[in-house]
Order: sequence, then structure tokens, then C-alpha cells
Amino acid sequence: MPTFRETVPGMPDVWIDSEGFDEACPACQATRRRKNPETQSRGLLLHASLTAPAERPRCPTCQARLTARGTARATLHDLPIDGRPVVMHLSARSWRCPGGCLQPSPFDPLRPEEHRSTKLTRRLHEAVLTSWLRGEAVRTLARQAGVSEQLLWTLINDDVGVRGHPPHPLVGGWRDRRRLESLRFIGIDEIVWHGQALLVVVDLRPDEPGSVRSASVNRDHRLIDILPARDLETVERYLRDLDRVNREAGRSDWTPVIVTDMWGDYRSAIQRAFHGRAIHIADRFHIALKVAEDLDHVIVDLTRRLQARHADEDADIPSAVQSKAAARAYLRASSGEAAKPDRLPTPHMREAADLARRLQELWTVRTPMEGLRLFRTWREEVHRWTIEAEVPGAFSRLIHLLDRESWLIETLNVHRPEARPGSSVADPDRSPSSLLTTARVERMIRRMRDMERRSPNHRRLPFAQEDQSRWDEEVRFHRYRARLLYALNTRVPRPATLQRDLQLIPERCCGALPDVDLQVVCRVADRPVMGARVVTRWEEGQSTCNRCGDVKPLRMPDGELTRIGGSLVRTVLSRHLLTRLEEDHSLTALHRTTGVPIQALRALRHSLPTPETDLPTSIGVVPFSWRRQRCLLITDIATGQPVELLRRPEGDWTPDALQAWLSDPTRAHVERIWVEKPEWIPYHEADSTGRGLTFTPVLPQRVLDPFSSARLLQKSIRGVLDEYTRTMEISVRRARSRYRVTLGTNPDPSTWPVDERLRRRAREAQWNHLIVDQGMQYALTGLHDLKARLRARPQDAGEILRVWRTGVLRRFERAFDEPDDSWHQRVAALDGRLQNVFALALDGNAVGDALALGLQLAASPTGLSLARSRRRLRAIKELSLYRSSDWEHLRRVVLTGVDRD
Repeated sequence: MPTFRETVPGMPDVWIDSEGFDEACPACQATRRRKNPETQSRGLLLHASLTAPAERPRCPTCQARLTARGTARATLHDLPIDGRPVVMHLSARSWRCPGGCLQPSPFDPLRPEEHRSTKLTRRLHEAVLTSWLRGEAVRTLARQAGVSEQLLWTLINDDVGVRGHPPHPLVGGWRDRRRLESLRFIGIDEIVWHGQALLVVVDLRPDEPGSVRSASVNRDHRLIDILPARDLETVERYLRDLDRVNREAGRSDWTPVIVTDMWGDYRSAIQRAFHGRAIHIADRFHIALKVAEDLDHVIVDLTRRLQARHADEDADIPSAVQSKAAARAYLRASSGEAAKPDRLPTPHMREAADLARRLQELWTVRTPMEGLRLFRTWREEVHRWTIEAEVPGAFSRLIHLLDRESWLIETLNVHRPEARPGSSVADPDRSPSSLLTTARVERMIRRMRDMERRSPNHRRLPFAQEDQSRWDEEVRFHRYRARLLYALNTRVPRPATLQRDLQLIPERCCGALPDVDLQVVCRVADRPVMGARVVTRWEEGQSTCNRCGDVKPLRMPDGELTRIGGSLVRTVLSRHLLTRLEEDHSLTALHRTTGVPIQALRALRHSLPTPETDLPTSIGVVPFSWRRQRCLLITDIATGQPVELLRRPEGDWTPDALQAWLSDPTRAHVERIWVEKPEWIPYHEADSTGRGLTFTPVLPQRVLDPFSSARLLQKSIRGVLDEYTRTMEISVRRARSRYRVTLGTNPDPSTWPVDERLRRRAREAQWNHLIVDQGMQYALTGLHDLKARLRARPQDAGEILRVWRTGVLRRFERAFDEPDDSWHQRVAALDGRLQNVFALALDGNAVGDALALGLQLAASPTGLSLARSRRRLRAIKELSLYRSSDWEHLRRVVLTGVDRD
């Protein structure tokens, strides 16, 4: 049977001699001594040799013929094959110059030009840099390449140019100042990154159909630059630099059009940099937001007056939230849509909504002077309406912003002929959607945030006491800037196709190699190399012996090829696909990297055995949504491992539906079910005595997760805080805008007593700063005391809740010496919410028993809760298959083992 030898994919001059560890290879001995267990356990070790030249080469210095000196050896890391790191032990003929000239290494063509001493091949270096620029984590890349993270960070810092090294062409191309010469329509906004505001500059010019730029970059408009700050000096310096670049390019009549929000430093920087030559446009979406906010204040004021007027009557009066929603819907409706102002209860509300909607006509005028006349007319109408409706100060903030601070000029600059890219003033088909806005900048910022979330340290904030050697903010900013400029300005290229040459070696006949007559060229798909397709090419024919004349066919050995569906591939690729189908790889991704048709991949997946798991005696149920369908994750409560995924294409999961699923005889051994909400405990409606909900004891036993008690406390206190916030003035409400108090903690019992006194002091200091109402402070303190009592005595949960409710109301009542009407309202609101929330958790029903049992088991040495199950659900949602539409594939991957923690 003939044998064969093959080349490394994409390297036609590097032939593989053998695979695996070789005792005679000195490089293998050195690799064994290195402390790199990742490469030794998963890596693919290749022994390869470079093809020797046909004749002796000449010296590049003296042009003399070189003489052979021996064999040179080197160890290089190459692109991973089949997801395994590749280490090549290379050997090549070494040459010597008779004149003594220094000769380059024979392996220099394989190494990157910028890093000749590195252990990475040139294509691995470029692949790692490209993947990192597109948002891949260094930890993942180091694991794939089989090298250390420190080595990759060193190479990345050198390629970005943060240490004085010249930047890599992939990075340095976006620093070319010639990109700024054709820039005229500019959008400026900011993004918060690690606690500091960065300036984002975006090109807003429209792409011309068929242009080279629209075919080479993303459809969104280009990201020009990111600056480390947005203060006045930084913005002014950048704009002056932009003006100088265009003047040096010979564009003396250059007039930029800059779109920003209504931050004062943007206006000052533009005026100081261009001295009136630039056209500054205030974003209309920020103006519309100010209009909606002022309308909300007017609607809330009118609604409260209406409620006070009909307080003693049984009238159906909408709340302030409903009135604001109706006003917003009327404001968002375009002129061509059927708006319904009749949803607003009073004529004054409808007139206020009409006034707010009339100001939106500023975006439909033809010239700035027409818009100025429209604003003056609108301002007079607002003044007359405030007198008639007796609403002083209506739309006062908006009028002050546009009139007193003169932002109306920048708002109407959008109608100037120079600010219209590619359209004429007399164009009758102009629409507000064609105006320049920062909407494209906001879209770019959203993509920047999505890319930032891929980093494992994106939530980390810098602190003053942190070691500066560990937190080099400047280096991190340069890396962040380089990644965004590359990833958001270039399209993802199509996967490359690498070719692997395979040479068939015939069997010896009569003690010698026969003559070979190659006639057919064959090509099949092979294992991918770091996302790139690989095609193996070889030639088949026949071999003829020179002595006996025996003719034998020269073909690929048996077992090397496999048919998948209608496609013939290598057997190693078939094994690769079977492994990847049980991991987080979609069929589309496998088709893109291997070239195998999706129909063949689907048939291969159906041949895999169906995963089956046994339900434990205690299971956890965590609901979630997948593609607008209600689903359940069933886990082992002790380990959090998934044991089943359930889906309902129509309708929602109910306790009866879950009970019907558990009624199967194969699931009769389940004893306890951990649930998140009291609604998951089965009950039936009130009986004839009118005692309310009667809970039915159903087997298996329900256990309420301890975190649910914290959610019940949160639900009550948030409602009271909302009521308290509505009694405050707008200025105080803005200064103290955050009243959300997180009352739930980690259910792990080992974390409960840690620094409890310090945390309590910090909470009291925060409450004293945020909440000026002493009664609210008593209520919050009482809620945290309740949580401590429930943890200490979970078996007495019902009695503790009853006693605590009475005690906290008494402390609340003693908070003031002379209570007023608003105080009585808050006391009644607190009592009503506590009664509604905790009515289900008192003694004598299944919810109280489930809550007490959950607290008791959480305090046990095992520390049982749904925390592990929720972490597992977060890991499932991070899978790429979670965003696909293949439910069966997702279920198979989850049940066969997903370990993303």
C-alpha cells in the first residue's frame, strides 16, 4: 500500500517528517523540560524540514557561491490545527560564505519581520494580532496558540506602538493623517470608559454608490479617532490640528460641518479653533429629548392638580405615568400618522402636547430664517397658554436653552445649504431623516460598548490606591483605541483557503522504487487551521516497476477519506466535525471554516446519539426566554449542572404544566423542586369561606430560593421609595436621583457574617446622604434586620415576618413629632405594600413553608440554593448557539457539558 508525506497547510516548502515526541530530537528534549502543560497535553508536535534549493545559493553581500555547513534547527509555534496548538521542530540546510559574510537564518522567511527573535511564525503573529484587534481575549488566543499571555501582551504592545516601536501596518494605517484631508462632515460625542469620558470623532459623509470606500469598510460611517479626554483644551487642539492638515493639503476654502450635542465646551472649542468658519449643528435628537422632558413635567403637574380636584369623588383618573405615556406616544406620532390626543384626560394636557409637537416643525422648514420665525411664534403661544392654564414655568428650561443660551442658532444651522451633503435647498423631497444628526455617532458608540463587553475586565474601574505598575492607564487606552479603530472600520474578510500538498510514495518493487505516472489531480477538504479552510491536493496515477514491469494503481490509502452526505473529505476532518458538533459551534460556523455543506453537517449531527440524563432527587427550575419562547432550565441543585432544557413554543410555563411534566413515571423519584417565585407553588382559588388563596400540598415538595426573600423585600421597599420620591421637588430629586437599595446578597452562607458592621455603617452613611426622611431610614434599617433574623431562625419565618411588620410600622410612626398628611400617606403605602407582599409568606400555607425550608437548607453546611443554576444559565446565554435558531443543537451542547465558569 502506498504511503504519503504532506506539507504544513499554507507552507508549500515545509514538509512534515513525523508527528509526536521523538527521543532523538534535541528540541523535543527541551520542549519536555519547559513548563507548558497546555502545549504538552493538547499540542500537536510536528517535525518538519524545509525544501533544499535546487542549486547552491549565492551570498547576498559578495555574490559568492555558498557552501553547506550543516543542519540548522529551530522551534516555532504555528497556526493551531483542529483547535490544537502546533509546535514545529524545523530543520534546514545551513550555508556558509567563503568570504566570511554573515548569513541570515534559513527560518527568517517564516518569522515576522518586526520580531525576528520570537517563537511565532509570521502568519500566527498576524492571525493573533488580527483576532485581538477584532475583540478576542488574549487569554483565549494564548490558549489557542500554546504560548504564554505575557509573550502575547509584549508583542501586542510593540505592534500598537505604545513603547516607542513603530506600529504594525494593521494598526499604523489608521494613524495616517491623510485620512483627515477629505473629512468635512464630522460628528462628535463622548463615551465613558473606565470612569473617564473619551471623545469619539466619526465621519458623517454619505457613501457614494459604488465607491471603493463603501466596499472596503463597514456600512456604518467611519470612526476617525478616539481622544483620551473631552475637555476644552483637548477638543480645541484636535480641531486646530484638523484645520492645519487640510490647509497644508491646499484646501484653503475648507469649511467643516460639525454635529455635537449641547455641551458648552464643544461650542467654545469650535469657535476658538475656526473663528466662525465652521458650521456647528446642535443635534436635533437632544432637542427632542428636552422637549419630551419639559412636556413630562407639565403633564405630571396637570395630573396632580386633576387628582387633587377629584380626590373625594369616585372618578376614573389616569395616573401620571399613564398620562406621560399617552403624551409621549402623541409626540412621537408623525404628521402622517393617526395621533390620538383624546387619550389625555383634559384639554390643557392636549394643548400642551400640541405645543410640544408643534415645535418639531423646526425640522421641516426650508431656511434658518423660517425656523426663527416659527420659534418666536411658538414662544408667544406658550406664554399665552401658561397664563390660561395657570401653569407657570411651562417649557421654561427649553426656552432658556434655545433663547437665552442661543442654542437656536446651532439648531437651525442644519438648514443651511452648506450643511446638506448631496442635496439641494430647493429639493422638494427633503425629509427630516436626511438632516445631519449624531444618530450615526450613537450607533458607533453602541458598537464600541458591545465590543468592550467582550473583555473580561471591562467592568474594572481604576482607583487611586491601586498599584500603577498593574494599572497603566495610558497603555490600556492605546490598546483600546487601536482595537476600535481597526474593528469598527474594516469588514470581516472571507475565510482564507490554505492548500496542503500531499505526495504519494509507491511501494518498492524488486528492491527499487518504480516509475510513477501521475494522471489525476484530487482535492478534498481537510481540518481547518485557525478559522481558515484547508484543501488537500494530491495527484493519483499508477506505478510501473523497471525490472518486472508490474503495474500498480497509485491512490490514497484506505481509511484516509470519508464521505459525509455527498461530500468526500479526509477522515481527520470527519472526526473534527463530530467533536465540534458537541461543542459551542453552529452549523454555519462549521460550514464557513471547513466548506462542508450545511445539509451534510445536519445529517452528521443527526447521527449522534441523543443525550440522556437522569434527574436527581432535588432539582432546580430557572425560567428564561429564548427567541420569544418561554423555556425552563432544569439543574441539579447541588452542582448546578443542567439535566434538561424544556421549551413551550406557545404559551407560558405554569405550575400545572411543570407538574404535568413531572407526572411521568420516569421522574417519580424527584422529591424537591427549588423555584424562584411564590407563583410557582400550586394553589387553587378562594373557597366558599372567602379565606383567599388556598395552597395545595403537591408532591414533589416545593422549596423557595433564599434569594426570593430578598426580592420580596426589594419589591416592597422600591414601591415605598417611589412614593417618597414623588413628594420631593424636581431639583432635590435630581440631586438624589438614586434611591435603589439592593437588599439581596449572595446566598452562600460563608459570605453572610463578613464585615457586617462595616457594611452597616456604610449603608447608614449612604442613607443619610440620599434619604432625608428619617422614617425611610428606619424602614430600610428594619428590612436589613429582618433579613438577619430570617437567616438566624429560618424555621420561624412566619412569626418573624409578623412581628417585624408591627415593629417597623411603630418605629416609622415615631419618626416624627408632628406628622403631616404626606407622612400619613407614606405610612399607609408602606403598610399596604408590606401586607400585600408578605401575605403569601405567613404561617399556615405552602409558601411560608417553602420559604422557611429554603432558608434552612441555605444555612446548612451544603449551602443549597439556585445560585449555581443561575450562574449556569448565564454561561448558557454566552454561547454562540444561544443566538441561533437551532434549539436541538443548543440542548445537545448544554446537556453534554458546558463549562464556562
